[in-house]
Amino acid sequence: MDNPGSDAAIKLGCTCPVMDNAHGRRNDGLFWIVADCPLHGCGPVAMTEAQLERLAQAERMMQV
Repeated sequence: MDNPGSDAAIKLGCTCPVMDNAHGRRNDGLFWIVADCPLHGCGPVAMTEAQLERLAQAERMMQV
């Protein structure tokens, strides 16, 4: 699979950030991806009510 943000990946429909990923040439091997990227993303994720509540609590704590 082509690296996120590379020219080859973009031609295949990649929507991950190009500049943040140094055009797919990051030296550390860590890439920024977007969840809905058809090549690298994870797509929709189902969450339970308990998981949604914990996420909401965490977001409230971060707003302090």
